[in-house]
Amino acid sequence: MHKRNFMENVFPGLLIIFLLSACNKSNVKNGRPEGHEAEPVVSLEQYCSINPCRKNTRVRFLTDKGRVDEVLALYWPVVQRDRLSLLPGDKVYIEADLEGGRFINFKQVSEVLNPGKTIVFDFQQTEGELEMTLTVQNPFPELMKLHLDMIDFEGNPHQTSSCPVVSQGSLHEIWPHPIPELMVSNIHVLTDMKSVNCEY
Repeated sequence: MHKRNFMENVFPGLLIIFLLSACNKSNVKNGRPEGHEAEPVVSLEQYCSINPCRKNTRVRFLTDKGRVDEVLALYWPVVQRDRLSLLPGDKVYIEADLEGGRFINFKQVSEVLNPGKTIVFDFQQTEGELEMTLTVQNPFPELMKLHLDMIDFEGNPHQTSSCPVVSQGSLHEIWPHPIPELMVSNIHVLTDMKSVNCEY
């Protein structure tokens, strides 16, 4: 499913904006897009002083202005309590528990040790193309739904639709433009079969 190209009016060549947003996300609260929870605004350095963060993370992807290939000395972690941060090229394994219809207790692991509770997120760009794909593998017997927010080069979130992830199956979402960061949140069991539409 192709999404609206919100990047078409953004100048991706200004990589400095992306890098500065990594260090000073004034619109991010505890590593989350603003509007999710009312918590004090903290800097990246403050957050990482008490939480495990990503270090020396290489970010590579193609834009219509050229290729981004940079190393982020410090960046928000993948797991941020009840939500996840994915950068281009990330393939992460997240163990989760299911309680009251919600997926909780996220834990990033380096490999699949508990296949019945490990969700796999793979966020890649097609080689030589601007197109980006998110693949989600759902090991649970329940139908999974999640919210996706695309983070642009200025650190602003943009809601985008996503389809439910079939039980013990996979989901593939495709966008025709580069996405510097993708936030995954509100991962829950879809019980209302009337809500199987691909929406936020």
